[in-house]
Amino acid sequence: MSKSKGSDSSKTNEILVPTIEKSPASARGKVIVGEVSQEYFSGPIPPPSVMRQYEEILPGSAERILKMAENQSSHRISMESKIIPRQQRESTLGQIFGFILSLLLIGYGIYAMKEGHAWIGGIIVTVTLVSLAALFVVGRHKIKKDLDNKNSDSGAPID
Repeated sequence: MSKSKGSDSSKTNEILVPTIEKSPASARGKVIVGEVSQEYFSGPIPPPSVMRQYEEILPGSAERILKMAENQSSHRISMESKIIPRQQRESTLGQIFGFILSLLLIGYGIYAMKEGHAWIGGIIVTVTLVSLAALFVVGRHKIKKDLDNKNSDSGAPID
């Protein structure tokens, strides 16, 4: 962590000088020094320095932490292997049912036009076709947005 000397020391003086002036005379000659440190990590496996500390405190704990991370990874892979095919099947079924519904609506609209209800049939066909076009546009936009988000999260270049 880098500090810029000018701004940090002036901020420190702005805080310390009024505090020292307000303190009782008996406490003014005493200096209290403190340091605050914060470390964090993300993910199931801590950095090597922390792993060493765990191992010093409880021998075998580093191995247990690694085993826990491996188990978690295996579980995630197992769940994804079940969920992804299910999502693909649901997506395919949704497309099939959507296609059938669209054909039925367009067929009904054409039937209504032939039976002398041109306005109603035209509205049904037009709304169905516009809805289909909107679904394709929104779907493409969502796919591109998801891909952009995934690329920006992974640090990979975005095309």
